Amino acid sequence: MRPLLLLTTAIILLPASAALAQDAGLDGGPWPWTLFFLALGLAAWLAWRCRQERGAAGDWAHFPQDNPFPVLRISLQGLILYANPASDELLGHWGTGRGGAAPAEVVQLARRTAGGQGLPEMEVRLGGRVLSLIFSRVAGQGYVHVYSRDVTEAKQAQESLAASERNYRTIFNSVQEAIFLHDAADGRTLDANQQASQMFGYNTQELMSKDVGQLSSGEEPYTQQRAEEVIRAAAAGRPQVVEWQCKDKDGRLFWVEVSVKRARIDQREVVLAVLRNISQRKEAEKQLTLAAQVFDSAMEGIMVTDPQGDIQTINPAFTAITGYSAEEVRGRNPRMLNSGRHPQEFYEQMWQALRSRGQWQGEIWNRDKNGEAFPQWLTITAIKDSEGRTIHYLGMFHDLSELRQDQARMEYRAFHDPLTALPNRLLLTDRLRMSLARSLRHGRPLAVMFCDLDGFKVVNDTLGHALGDLLLQEVARRLGSILREEDTVGRQGGDEFVMILPDMADASYAEVAARRVLGAVAKPYQLEGHQVRITTSLGIALHPRDGGDPQTLLQRADEAMYRAKQAGRNTYRLWRPEYARSARPAQDQSHEANGA
Repeated sequence: MRPLLLLTTAIILLPASAALAQDAGLDGGPWPWTLFFLALGLAAWLAWRCRQERGAAGDWAHFPQDNPFPVLRISLQGLILYANPASDELLGHWGTGRGGAAPAEVVQLARRTAGGQGLPEMEVRLGGRVLSLIFSRVAGQGYVHVYSRDVTEAKQAQESLAASERNYRTIFNSVQEAIFLHDAADGRTLDANQQASQMFGYNTQELMSKDVGQLSSGEEPYTQQRAEEVIRAAAAGRPQVVEWQCKDKDGRLFWVEVSVKRARIDQREVVLAVLRNISQRKEAEKQLTLAAQVFDSAMEGIMVTDPQGDIQTINPAFTAITGYSAEEVRGRNPRMLNSGRHPQEFYEQMWQALRSRGQWQGEIWNRDKNGEAFPQWLTITAIKDSEGRTIHYLGMFHDLSELRQDQARMEYRAFHDPLTALPNRLLLTDRLRMSLARSLRHGRPLAVMFCDLDGFKVVNDTLGHALGDLLLQEVARRLGSILREEDTVGRQGGDEFVMILPDMADASYAEVAARRVLGAVAKPYQLEGHQVRITTSLGIALHPRDGGDPQTLLQRADEAMYRAKQAGRNTYRLWRPEYARSARPAQDQSHEANGA
């Protein structure tokens, strides 16, 4: 068939080729034959092309029918010109049929395809399957072809990946700690969660643009260089846990604990940094450190016991005051310090106050390691938990020994003459009052002896006040040495002394004592190379004969002393009623009182 077609074509083309060569002026030579064969080749090509088109048409006729996936031809007007058998489910999903109208979205994509605006695709879900429809342009025709492929598995994989990404992102952003992802190679920030944004005050993009140094306080060792060292160590497989001082967007400093380790995410080596804000813990540690310093450096002794009262810890001041070390008292009850000076009722009242008010304070005597009792001011406080249960007792005390000594010194100075250390006027009056009460109870006489030195002013004026003071001190010593233990010698002022002689067997003892005083005072005194001699005049008033109160007895003893002065000095006189009628002149009352 093909040879016959070519022969016929040759017969037709040969005269035509000759005529064409003649018209072109090429009727001589090989040109007619050249044109003949060119025409013959053209005819052969046309025959081959027609055969190809017929074959293609035949293939198209069979291809859609056998395709297991939908194949359609859709006109630009939106009509479904053709649909293979595999398209029935799709047409039912669209609610149309062959020759019917395609959905608007499909028509729009068909027109875009025909207009050369790319090769769009759309997805259609059919039951449990997902089809991807691919639009193909047919040049010069008023329709497009629509092919399809099943992308269910790919879609499921994609959705699974998206779900995994959502889950990862949800977890990433819902944890309480701030999380940073860094590139294991160069340390760049790759990602940060929402908690990190809240912690630093930057959004995620801003955080990713910051290096670690910009998020750190910058104070040594919290610098970019140190941060890079930590990241490199973690990237090398050595997990790191460090405390780090950070700085937020507003410049506020805060503390975090950072756990840094290597991880693999999406086939990529990263460094995972988890930050936990520990600012409150650091502040608590600071307060605990401060409390420990206060505990250790406090001047007060401190002990902490359990609810049963057994000692758990003490501070250094406790040891300094009591002499007991922590090892010696731990686990023991504070009763070990009991001095035995307080009755049981004292401690019962203490515990009653602790149970009712949660605190007790007061003065208490305890005993140190050496067995010496000492006073202390003790405050005990019950430490309770959130439910009001006592979990500890805190005892704080300071030693009152020095305070008591100071008070004793002040009291001594208030009632004693600073020069001679003898009782002064106040203490003399008080002792006289007590001696009078005792004299009344026991019915025994009492004497008050008033002593005034003779010639003391001359010593003071010639040898000076310093030697005058030494003389007064020596007189005081001599007076104290010659009297009984129960007798009292006091300095009334200036060169005047008073002696109280209680519990006498009879009044004659007063005169015996007066003669001893006269003899003791009259002995020579060696004062810094100077020999000094003085005497004294004494007046004596007896109780109950001469008076019943301190003021009266002192006044009458003074009156009797004045009569001794008038009698020539260096003697004594017992008071008589007539002495009261001749009180000594005012100028004599201070006749030599301007001495020491």
